[in-house]
Amino acid sequence: MDKTEQQEYREQFISIDPADLQNEWLQFPSLYDRASQAVADEEQQLDAVKLLADQMKAEMGLNLKQDFKDYGFDKTPTAGDMDNYIQNDTNYKNVRKEILMFNQSVQEAKNFLRALDMKKKALEQLVTLYIANYFSVPIAEKPMKDGKRFTDFVYERHEDKQRERLNMSKEKREEQKKECLDDISDPGVKEVAEKAFEKEEKKDAEVKSKRTRRPLRKRK
Repeated sequence: MDKTEQQEYREQFISIDPADLQNEWLQFPSLYDRASQAVADEEQQLDAVKLLADQMKAEMGLNLKQDFKDYGFDKTPTAGDMDNYIQNDTNYKNVRKEILMFNQSVQEAKNFLRALDMKKKALEQLVTLYIANYFSVPIAEKPMKDGKRFTDFVYERHEDKQRERLNMSKEKREEQKKECLDDISDPGVKEVAEKAFEKEEKKDAEVKSKRTRRPLRKRK
């Protein structure tokens, strides 16, 4: 798997589908566990290669001191001469390359784990926003037994009461008005009552006029 494929593979797990938060949360613990284990595995391999390099360096240094003539030295080499010889040894160079390679692998694994930490925070925020939106947006009304929505039911009852009051015969309304005014003996109070009746009659007339122009609202 080349670098581009690795990047695409990681982005596949870092990305979030806001429309599928439930599965995102269900899959996240397993994903995070695998990423954590990957960091541990890469660090273990890096430590093993470093240990091998240290062993090689110690063994070569000992051989240089004991058998310096076999390595082309006329006398016991200095610490600087030995270090220079070891650093240029082909096998030691190959081990050093492996150390660099595993160092990079460890950093990439840690970066991926940090990206998952950010994904976790993002998921928490998205879930919080989802819950807030759930409680702030009105939920669709459930229909009543006869199939009507409650708001439509209340509206229609209000319309029925208005219709009954407006359809009351003029004579009946005048009769009720007269009975009410006859029961009032105080002139001032009677005047206030008469004005109240006139105001109510004017209001009824306006409502009736509007109803002739606007039909009753129909339930969808």
